[in-house]
Amino acid sequence: MPFNRSRHSEALKSNYLISLTDIMLLILLFFILTPSFNHSSQDDGQKKGLMIDIPDSHNATTIASPITITIDAQLSYSIDGEPILPADIQSALQDKLAQQPKSILLRIDKTVPIQHMISIVDIAYTLHAPIAVETKQADLPNE
Repeated sequence: MPFNRSRHSEALKSNYLISLTDIMLLILLFFILTPSFNHSSQDDGQKKGLMIDIPDSHNATTIASPITITIDAQLSYSIDGEPILPADIQSALQDKLAQQPKSILLRIDKTVPIQHMISIVDIAYTLHAPIAVETKQADLPNE
């Protein structure tokens, strides 16, 4: 009884190629996505987050007399215009919110890594204070 080897070997080759293409697709995705992340550097000891460009807003609402936290491009923090160290923000906010419960307005430069904003939002959540992020009014196209 003769066996037809060519058909059997062709089927095996095509099965191996299907697995190989799946693996190559995963490797390709890995190499495409990995460089887009900004990993923390061991040299400077400062953690860096993903850099994002905060969008403009067409529908902005105003908050009456909030506590304003500002973070500029040089990562300098201030609360209501007074400079403050990042480690002292929680205690300063706690004192201000104890005097009069208010909302917090976060004014942040769009070049600042998102981790700095998340830290402030986390502090506000811990203190049960509502927080908003200030955006600039987008230019509407002329119709």
